[in-house]
Amino acid sequence: MNSKLQSPKAEGVGKEKILPSCGIIMPIAAMGQYEKSHWDRVRIILDEAIKEAGYEPRLVSESEDIGVIHARIVQNLYDDPIVVCDVSGKNANVMFELGLRLAFDKPTIVIKDDQTDYSFDTSPIEHINYRADLRFDDVRDFKKKLSIAIKSSIAKKEKDDSYSPFLGHFGKFKLAGIDTKTVSSEQFIIEQLKALQAQVSLLTSKQPAVNSSRSRTIDELHATRVLENIVESLLHMNDFDLEKPEDLYALLDMARTMMNDRSIQLSESAFREVVSPLVQRYRIRRGERVNPS
Repeated sequence: MNSKLQSPKAEGVGKEKILPSCGIIMPIAAMGQYEKSHWDRVRIILDEAIKEAGYEPRLVSESEDIGVIHARIVQNLYDDPIVVCDVSGKNANVMFELGLRLAFDKPTIVIKDDQTDYSFDTSPIEHINYRADLRFDDVRDFKKKLSIAIKSSIAKKEKDDSYSPFLGHFGKFKLAGIDTKTVSSEQFIIEQLKALQAQVSLLTSKQPAVNSSRSRTIDELHATRVLENIVESLLHMNDFDLEKPEDLYALLDMARTMMNDRSIQLSESAFREVVSPLVQRYRIRRGERVNPS
């Protein structure tokens, strides 16, 4: 019989008890009426109930192994002796992962809140309900029910290895499995590097192609906009008399310094093309204020 289904036991006197894992499938991000903080509270409740049953809770996406996250999820869905799945809100990723677990036909506990309807496909599985508002009394009862359900499901599997939590309701099927192979550490590292290289190549191929001339045009346009904003701000915050050479030079020096601080470069001709019309407009506006008609 699979040792992973056995109840946890201490390794020896004075040694820390090693608990088998209980996988968790649940939403973790905000969606619809559910905020992320809601799922954080649900996770705390599930962790407490699972630990009371004698198992170590973890999301099926969590693993100490290095590898592609999708492979990690499938492996955990196959390996974990028991899985708790929260279908509240019918999150697409959650339903997909639940489908994979049910295809392996291993002990699975399905839970949902009182605002979520039953799904036709999973209706043969008993659901444990909880209040979406997570009221204290209800949470306490829910944790007891969940802890008992985990122990009961494991006990059924230990008593009868042919116990089928889902597929047995529909007939006889050949269950899905995962092939494993032993490789050397060097081969494993090479395979991981190849997988990483493939991911990087895929991301690179998705980047839009931009030729160098167009890229330079975009950079110059950005630099021009930044310089315009800098000059306008300096003219607004300082009372320059740009008819005086010293004030004009001061403006130009301040603008160049601020551009250099931002690591933005413009040729001298481009710099003057941007600044000249701004200076001219400022002189006109200042002359109108000094000599009102």
